[in-house]
Amino acid sequence: MEYDAQASTPEQWSQFSECVVLLKPDETAAAAYAEIKMHLESRGKRTPDNDMWLAATAKSFDLPLYCRDGHFDELAGIMTVVQGPKK
Repeated sequence: MEYDAQASTPEQWSQFSECVVLLKPDETAAAAYAEIKMHLESRGKRTPDNDMWLAATAKSFDLPLYCRDGHFDELAGIMTVVQGPKK
């Protein structure tokens, strides 16, 4: 199931949210955020903060990061990144 926040109704959000588990960042995610930030800075790369939190949360739960943004490719050395089709 795909969810588009910009084109969805409250009913669609309700249906989508029943099918997923929402993961909340915690101290482990904060440590992963720091690791990711240092990894990117050492390569002269930057990623938007919200995207870094998404990656850090996935890493902290030892989950692959499924995405469509090429800037996540820089993280392939420290976590599993799975690129989906570009929009």
